[in-house]
Amino acid sequence: MEFNYEGKSQDFPSSYLNINKIESDYQKTYKKLFQSLSVPELDHCKIEVQFKILNGYWGSVETEKSIQSKTINDCSYEIKIDEQLIDKMEGQLVLIHELVHIIRHHFNPLEERWLDEGLAQLIETEYIALWPYDKQTQLFSQEKLFLSSHDEDYSPKGRGYSSSYFFLKYMYNHFGGLHLVKKLLTSQKTGWSNIQESLKQLSEQGKLQIPKIFFSKEMIWTHFSFAIFFNDSAKADYGLFLLDYKFKNDTEKKSPLINGEKRITSNTEMETFYLPLNKVNKQMLAEIDFNKFSVYLLNSSSSFNIVKADSSMKLIRALNQFEYAVLVKKL
Repeated sequence: MEFNYEGKSQDFPSSYLNINKIESDYQKTYKKLFQSLSVPELDHCKIEVQFKILNGYWGSVETEKSIQSKTINDCSYEIKIDEQLIDKMEGQLVLIHELVHIIRHHFNPLEERWLDEGLAQLIETEYIALWPYDKQTQLFSQEKLFLSSHDEDYSPKGRGYSSSYFFLKYMYNHFGGLHLVKKLLTSQKTGWSNIQESLKQLSEQGKLQIPKIFFSKEMIWTHFSFAIFFNDSAKADYGLFLLDYKFKNDTEKKSPLINGEKRITSNTEMETFYLPLNKVNKQMLAEIDFNKFSVYLLNSSSSFNIVKADSSMKLIRALNQFEYAVLVKKL
């Protein structure tokens, strides 16, 4: 791995002067990551790291277009890291994040953005073994749970990062851990096809004990949606309503995701809305499209009972019995 210090000025602050130590730290980070993921296909690649001003982003890697234009023997990549991070631990985390993108793009540069970003965030977070409270705060500050591949959701202030991270964290915890990560990183497939093919292979190799009935897109997304709400391993078979023991759900707080007032605007493939029934009017419930959403009624209390509503009438009749309606987009 090569380093190139191209900033707004060649006169870096005094704290940057120990360049040899900085390069050594980054090289150790690089080697530890690649050894843990075991991707020999990239051993011969040239990876150049540049430190420069990035105007809002902490790091970036080559675009899909430039990677697709490479010849089969061309294995050189360029990572840019904001020069403010050059001597900070955050800089090494950005390096990990961008290296994960390089690994994934090396095998398939057309990966869906939510899976690409989710993998990078997951590995970055597992590397430092600290819980990402910032992502948890962001998750509960948005109106809905969703996965998106829209570029605007991954701008410096985009809201796509938190849902994609927690979805991959959920998959990591329940469906094979690092075995799953390695499959997802090196697959020729993308998006949900990548996930389902990886789960199928792990199951055939005896590395998954969860029955294949739980591998469908709809089953995975529905269980994940309930895990965000309950975060309780006792509430479902195989503990699938648990996201993570460190995760704190906000059912008792006034967070926009769980307890905020909602507008049901559907514009991504994977979406879940949590409707507090004491805050929605009957007109909104009557307008729910049951062809588009599966609707579940439930309470946040320890008494566990989920009822599926198949009509607006049934939903309205249940207002006094349940606290929430959970709308899971049909897939």
